[in-house]
Amino acid sequence: LVEQYLDELFEVEGVQATGFKLMLSQVKKFPSIMPYMRTHAVSAIHIIRNNALKTFISRLSARERKLYHTPENLKLRKVHIPVVNLRRNLVLVESEKEEWKRRLAGIQTLEVHYEDILRDEALVMTDIQKFIGVDCVDELKSRLLKINPDNLANLIENYDEVRHCLEGTSFERYLS
Repeated sequence: LVEQYLDELFEVEGVQATGFKLMLSQVKKFPSIMPYMRTHAVSAIHIIRNNALKTFISRLSARERKLYHTPENLKLRKVHIPVVNLRRNLVLVESEKEEWKRRLAGIQTLEVHYEDILRDEALVMTDIQKFIGVDCVDELKSRLLKINPDNLANLIENYDEVRHCLEGTSFERYLS
């Protein structure tokens, strides 16, 4: 079923490139995706966020809002972070990066850092177009907007508690 869907997706005539968002949970649920990608020489653009705490917060916020992407500005909504398992959750977020690297072995991959997209979207999009072999005629620009602010003190409802939990750990660097 997955292979049939992917065959149909990649057989569209007259299209320079076809893509889809692939999440780790989907790869785990449908393990035949990765062998398909290797067999059919499907390239991957792996978007990585350097700050595991911001990744964790984005996931919490998205689950609460039931909104993962938006082209509209949203009202700031502070997030309460349970600190009981926070360090363990950050270890899991970081380990996902390593799991992706293992799963992407043997697949032509462009690694893109989320922070680079925010810093210079035009340059990153040009790199992506070159990677996927699409003519760089028009400047690509995402219609999606960043939902959460960079200053975590403005975003985390219990910031002092989170800061105290992460002080003196390798995760403390994610607070700045």
